[in-house]
Amino acid sequence: MIRLEGRGDCWRDLCRRCHTNPATYRCEDCQDLELYCKGCSLDLHSHSPLHRLKMWVKTRFRRVSLKSMGMRIQLGHPVGQHCVNPSRAFGNGFILIDLTGIHVVDIDFCGCEFALSRPVQLLRARIFPATSVEPKTGATFQVLEYFHIESAQAGMSAQAFYNTLARHTDNTGLDPPRDRYAAFLRIMRDGRGYDPGGVKTTAPGELAVPCPACPHPGKNLTMDWSDAPAEKRWLYRLFVGIDGNFRLKRRNVSSNASDPSLTNGQAYFVEEFEYKTHIQVFGKKIKEEKSTCNNHNAVALANTKGYESLAASGVVSVQCTRHEMKRPSSVGDLQRGEHYVNVDYVFFSSMRDIAVMLIVILYDIACQWAHNFWNRIHTYGPTVDYDKNTTFLIPKFHLPAHQTSCQNDYSFNLTKGVGRTDGEAPECSWALTNVFGPSTKEIGPGARHDLLDDVFGDHNWRKVAKLPSTLLKKVKRAAESHHIHTLEFEEFNTAILTSQTAKWKTELDNWEWRLRMDVQALGPYAPDLQRSKVLERRNNLQRRLDNWTNIQTSYIAGVDTIRSRLMSAVLSTIHAEAHSLLLPSKICAYVPCHAVFLDYEWRLWEGQAHEALDNLRRHLRLQTYLHKFKKQFVVGQWPNTRARSSIESAQQKVNMDVATYRAAHVAMNSLALFLNKSNWQAILQRLEDDDVRAISDGQIFESKGHQMMSWIWKIAGVSHSDDDSDPALHEALRIEWCRSRARADRWNEECNLLKEEMRRTIQFHKWQEIQWLSRAKAVLPTVTPDYVEGLIAFAHRQADIRSSMHKLCEKSWRDVPTYIHLGISDEPPPLELIPEESEFSLTHLDDQVDASDPDPSSGYPQMLSGDDDLDMDELFPAAPHNSVESLL
Repeated sequence: MIRLEGRGDCWRDLCRRCHTNPATYRCEDCQDLELYCKGCSLDLHSHSPLHRLKMWVKTRFRRVSLKSMGMRIQLGHPVGQHCVNPSRAFGNGFILIDLTGIHVVDIDFCGCEFALSRPVQLLRARIFPATSVEPKTGATFQVLEYFHIESAQAGMSAQAFYNTLARHTDNTGLDPPRDRYAAFLRIMRDGRGYDPGGVKTTAPGELAVPCPACPHPGKNLTMDWSDAPAEKRWLYRLFVGIDGNFRLKRRNVSSNASDPSLTNGQAYFVEEFEYKTHIQVFGKKIKEEKSTCNNHNAVALANTKGYESLAASGVVSVQCTRHEMKRPSSVGDLQRGEHYVNVDYVFFSSMRDIAVMLIVILYDIACQWAHNFWNRIHTYGPTVDYDKNTTFLIPKFHLPAHQTSCQNDYSFNLTKGVGRTDGEAPECSWALTNVFGPSTKEIGPGARHDLLDDVFGDHNWRKVAKLPSTLLKKVKRAAESHHIHTLEFEEFNTAILTSQTAKWKTELDNWEWRLRMDVQALGPYAPDLQRSKVLERRNNLQRRLDNWTNIQTSYIAGVDTIRSRLMSAVLSTIHAEAHSLLLPSKICAYVPCHAVFLDYEWRLWEGQAHEALDNLRRHLRLQTYLHKFKKQFVVGQWPNTRARSSIESAQQKVNMDVATYRAAHVAMNSLALFLNKSNWQAILQRLEDDDVRAISDGQIFESKGHQMMSWIWKIAGVSHSDDDSDPALHEALRIEWCRSRARADRWNEECNLLKEEMRRTIQFHKWQEIQWLSRAKAVLPTVTPDYVEGLIAFAHRQADIRSSMHKLCEKSWRDVPTYIHLGISDEPPPLELIPEESEFSLTHLDDQVDASDPDPSSGYPQMLSGDDDLDMDELFPAAPHNSVESLL
C-alpha cells in the first residue's frame, strides 16, 4: 500500500500510449497502474467518465476530476460521436450520484431536430433524473440498484447511504460535494411497472410478491382439489398469522395530502382511505371485550395512554405462517393498540379473492379475538364477505402464557391437520424489519408506506429464492423426526398392551436403603430420640445379618475366609447397614457357587430392578404433582418452605430408587457372564441421569413436539391389567399415550404437507413462466419497435427466472420421496453402543461405592423388613408385585 503511494514501476517520463506527452495521470478505478498523458487519459475514459483520476505533481499524487481535464458527456448519440447542436445542462454543472462518489460532470444534451426530451436522454444513458423539467441532478442505475439491496438487506437508511457516498467523494472536508440528499430521496421512491394500463388498472395487492407454496386455486392446485376426500382435504388449508408490531411507529408529521403513497393499496399496505373510513364507521360499534384469559400486551396496549404524539402506534399484518411471507393487502397502521376493528379490516382485506375454504388463523390472542368473530362479521354487514371454515390457534411460544383451558383448546400439538407448524412466523419476520423503525418514525405517511412495502417485497423475494433449500431442510428433519416418533409411539404402545396381565406387589420400600438415608440425614445435632431409633433398627439388622452369615456358611464353602480378610482390612467399625453380604455374584470368581444360587440371585435382582423402576415412576409422578401444586396454590413464606420440604423428600426417594436400580443392574451385569444371559439389557437398560425424568418431561432444550419419553416409561410392565389398581398411573399413561400419538401424527402430517407445498411451489413457478410468456406474446405494436423489443425481452427474462427456479426446485427435491420413505436424513445420527459395566473386584468394593448411593453388594433387600415412617407414598400407592418368597 505504501508503494502504491508512488509511481512504482511506472516512472517513465513519456506516455506509454503516445510516446509524446508527459505521463502524469493514473486512474484509481482502472486495473491499469500505468501513467498516461492528459489526452490519452481522456480518450481512454470516454466509456467510463465517472472514474477518479490522480495527477503526479513533483513528489506526490493529487486528485483531479475528468471535468477539470475537459471531459464532456454527450447524450443522445453513440459514445465518441458529437452532436452538431449540443445543449449544455442547466448551470453547466450536472450532479451525478454514482457508486464511485458524487460527481460534478459536464453533460451535453442532444439538440438535433428529432432529439428526445432531456429526462428520456438521461434514462437511455442509465441515469435516473431527479426532476422531469430541466434536470440538473441524477443517479446511475447502478447506485440505485445497489442502494435498493443494501437498504433492504442491511437496513441502511437513505441518509446514511448518501453520507457514505459523500465521504467516499471527499473525506477531508476540504472540497465537500454539493448537497443533493433531497433529490436522492425523490429518486429512490420512483419505480417501474409492466402493466400497459398503468396504475389505474393495477388491482389491490397486485404488486406484492406472492408465496408460491401456499394454495392458489387455478395456479398451483390440482383441478379436483375442491373434491378431495376428507382425509386429504386438510392439505389445502391456508395458514395465516396475525400479529402487531409496536416498533414501526410514526410520529404525527406531514399528511397524506402532502405526502401521498405511490402504491396506495397495490402492494402490502391496505388502501388508506377505505381503511380509515372503516375505522370511523365501526370504531364505536365494535367494543373491546374484557379478557377472559390472562392479561396480554395486545389487549392491554389498546387502552394505554401516551399515543397523542403518534399518528401510528405500530402496524398489524397478516402473513403466511408456513413460509414467513407477507400477504397482499395485509398490513395496516394501528392508532392505539391492536383494536379488533383494525385487525378485522386487515384480515378480511387479506382474505379477498381467496378461493380455498379451509383457513387456519394463528393469533397470540386468538382465544379472545375468536369469541365474537362471527358476530362482528354480522355487524360489518355487506362490507365483509367471509364464509370460510376457520380454525383458531395460538402460536406455540405464546401458548404457555395462556390459561390451561386455552392451552388445550388452541394448541397446535393437539390439533389435527396442522403438521409441525409453530405459528411464530410473524415474530421472525418482525425481527428483520424492526431495524427500519427509527428511519420510518419521522417521515411522512406516503414515504413510510412505500419504504415498508419495498422492504416487505424484498423479504418475500428472499424467502422465495430460498424455498428450495428451506423446504429441503424441513422435509429432511420431518422425515427423521417422523421415523423416530413413530417408533417411540409403537414402542410405548406395545409396552402398555403386552403388560396388562402383569401384577406388581410392593409392600415396603427397601428397608436397608432407607436406613442408610436416615443415617445420612441425622447430622451432628440430631436429637437423642432419633439416634436411639436408628440404633434400634441397626441392632435389628445386625441380628438378621448374623443369621444370614450362618446360613451362607452352610451352603458356600470358603466364604468365611473371604469375609475374614475383608473384616481384617478395615480398621474402623463397620455398621450393619454398610456390611457386605458377599452374594454369589461377588464371590463366584473366587469360590465355587452352585448355579442354582446364581439363578436365585438373578431372579431376585431382576425383581428388585423392576420394583425400583416402579417406585421411581411413582415418585417422579409425585414430584410432578407437588411442583404443580406448589406453583398453583402455595403462597407465602411458611407454606413455600413446607412445600419445598415435601419436594426435597420426594427427591430423596427418587435418588433412592435410582440407587436401588443401579445396584441391581450392576449385579445382573456380573451374573450374566456366568449364567449366559443375553438381550436382558434391551429391557433393563443402563439408567443415566438424563433418563430420570417424568413421563411428560423431555431432555433439556427439547420442545413439546420433539421431546422423547425416557425408556423407563416404555418398558413392558409400565401399565397394569387392573385399571383400578393405580388410577393416577393409568391417567398419566393415557395422557402421555395421546400426546405420543399426537406427536407421531403431527410429524406424519408435516411430511405430507411439505410434499404438497413442494408440488405447489414447482407448479406455481411453471404457472408464472407461462404468464410471462403469454405477456410477451400479447405485446401490441402500438409503440416503437425498440420499446416492443424491450417489453418482450423483459417478459422473457422473467420467464427464464421462473423456469430456472422450478428446475432448481425439481433438482433439489428429487430425493425427497426417498428421505420420507426411509425416514432418515442424508446424514443419520451415529448409533451409540451401551458400554459394558466393569465387574467389581473384591479388593476394591468400598472404592466403587459412591458416598451418596447405597452399597451394591448388600443385596436381598426384600428379606429385610422394619418399621417405616409415614411418607407421601400414600398419595400414589404401589402396584402389587411378585413376592421374594414366591421366587424362592
